[in-house]
Amino acid sequence: FGPEVRSIDRLKWRSEFKKCGLYYKDQLPLYRTLSSLMHERGHDFVDLVKIDLEGWEFAALVPLFEAYRELPLPFGQLQLEIHANEMPLDKVLEWWELLEASGLRPFHAEPNLIYTNINRGNLPTIVDYSFINIRGEHAFIANHTAEQSETHTWIRYS
Repeated sequence: FGPEVRSIDRLKWRSEFKKCGLYYKDQLPLYRTLSSLMHERGHDFVDLVKIDLEGWEFAALVPLFEAYRELPLPFGQLQLEIHANEMPLDKVLEWWELLEASGLRPFHAEPNLIYTNINRGNLPTIVDYSFINIRGEHAFIANHTAEQSETHTWIRYS
């Protein structure tokens, strides 16, 4: 999905695309934390969060993960471009363990081969990852009955 989802009546009311600066702390008017963005829009849960922070994902997301250490994260899936080219391996491992402790499990990875081809001889150190949040009760992991479906929005494709 992308901004074109606004043309689909049954989806447009639940979708919002916003270009903004995601940061580890609020610095208005340019930067906000994910928690602040959700609060501004009255959301306590988001189905999918897609983030490309161009190397700032480590600094910007650690406070979010630490804030929800004892609680399920407020989103069902995270799509994240990870730039590990400047990060020592022990720090990447530490960060990866924080993702796991937060309930995020990778289910897809795609190396950024454009970066690798432009910088010939480099390893594919920029990778797009998709994670599913395995904690909490949400549509991606819950087994809802028909009676429970009234509290959730279900999209059926045929």
